[in-house]
Amino acid sequence: MALAAGASLGPYRIIEPLGRGGMASVYKAYEAALDRYVAVKVLPPEFLHDPTFAERFRREARVVARLEHPNIIPIFAFDIAEGIPWMAMRFIAGGTVSALLRGAPGRLPREQVIAILRGVADALDYAHGKGVIHRDIKPHNVLIDEAGHIYLVDFGVAKMVETSSGLTATGMISGTPQYMAPEQITALTVDHRADIYSLGIVAYELLTGRAPFSADTPIAVLMKHVSDPIPLPSPDEVPEPMVRALLKCTAKKPEDRWPTTGAFVDALERGKAEAEAPAATPHVPTTVDLRVPVPPGAPDVSSPAPSPGPAPGARPAAPETHKRFPTLTLLFMLGLAGFVYLTEQELIPWSWLASLMFPESAGTTSPSGPELRAPGSGPVASGPAARGASPLPEPSPSLPASPPSPVPGPLGASESPPGPPPTVQGLLESLGDSDPDKRSQAAKALGSLGGAAREAVPALTVALKDREGLVRTEAARALGRIGPEAKSAVPALNAALKDREPLVAREAAEALKRIAGAPGSL
Repeated sequence: MALAAGASLGPYRIIEPLGRGGMASVYKAYEAALDRYVAVKVLPPEFLHDPTFAERFRREARVVARLEHPNIIPIFAFDIAEGIPWMAMRFIAGGTVSALLRGAPGRLPREQVIAILRGVADALDYAHGKGVIHRDIKPHNVLIDEAGHIYLVDFGVAKMVETSSGLTATGMISGTPQYMAPEQITALTVDHRADIYSLGIVAYELLTGRAPFSADTPIAVLMKHVSDPIPLPSPDEVPEPMVRALLKCTAKKPEDRWPTTGAFVDALERGKAEAEAPAATPHVPTTVDLRVPVPPGAPDVSSPAPSPGPAPGARPAAPETHKRFPTLTLLFMLGLAGFVYLTEQELIPWSWLASLMFPESAGTTSPSGPELRAPGSGPVASGPAARGASPLPEPSPSLPASPPSPVPGPLGASESPPGPPPTVQGLLESLGDSDPDKRSQAAKALGSLGGAAREAVPALTVALKDREGLVRTEAARALGRIGPEAKSAVPALNAALKDREPLVAREAAEALKRIAGAPGSL
């Protein structure tokens, strides 16, 4: 039932409708006694046909009225007047986040997304600490005022988590299909972790501009929340470090999610910083320090002390020898050329020159020439045979032999050992590559990790629907290797039993056996 402008609810006069918030209609109203505007939420009177609704409404309104937090809209008053249940709360002159999404030309900036999520998370963690679950987290229930402050509204369907209250739930599913947690849909026990899941879905929509699941009917959307993994956004939309935080927040099992909404936003913010941090450039030293460490107490001789200057009136020192190096070098080269000429003309035996250059080889036999001896010590080899002898001595037996050069062999025989194995996160990124070969290799590598790749189960489940049969085959095989940790992929594997590729269907059947704990070879 719509209220006309000018209608009264208690001390409030209706000004205009503001829209609908889930099951309720919201109006702008004026309170003359305090000269202020308020927002009035009106629930359908049909709820009063349930004899327990009035009691439940008053109980939940009192719970919400006790919540005092900067990010929660306070309740001013509530009542059931003339068959109409209503609650009056602070009026926010701003808009909803859903309206912000509709008016944005593209995706919201990540800084703004995290600021919005931070405000909602602060409100939820406070409410959860009071035993209150919201149950309907969505962009429409998040308001932004003119100063950019965030408010969470519509705690009207919240319930106290108190087993001793004596009041039981009606069994009615409350929430919005696009954002509901799996356990909320299947009517299992619901706690604060349902709100954590819903906030993850809201974060997905704020970062990508779309909800993760869509279908023709609300029931089909609900079933996707129960059985389908969250579609992985592209790296351009959400960088991989932020995707990790999203996947944990939207895990199908409540125990696999972040412990609090604040922990989720913290992880998302760290992922943003990691993705936007510039790549570190490794430092390569330009010089190498070859100095030998000096023992403690020993004088440091690595850098000689500067010599004292000449005494006043003293004559300058003679030039050092190294300053005459070019002249000495020229004389040495001329002398060496003369020796070479004389030995070539056989005027001076080469063996005699060699004995002068390498005295340790005198009296030994070269492996490729005659014995070399110093002049006057016996027969001297000369001529071509002597010139063909190697003038270099053999390696000393006391010196270690040089290691043999690597001999080409099978692939990788002379290569350096492989680097560290790729991480699960790196393989997850490859699983989203445009190259089908890279996708199949990534799925295969994830399977080789076994249970250590359990965090890749959602991505591998998505890969079961890849357009390439080889990718689907490797994804099914990998899920089987992960084993019981991949139970969330069972519905997708059951669907893969009807795959058009027989190999995919066979691997899906094997994977189902292994996940169920049946023995099977890997």
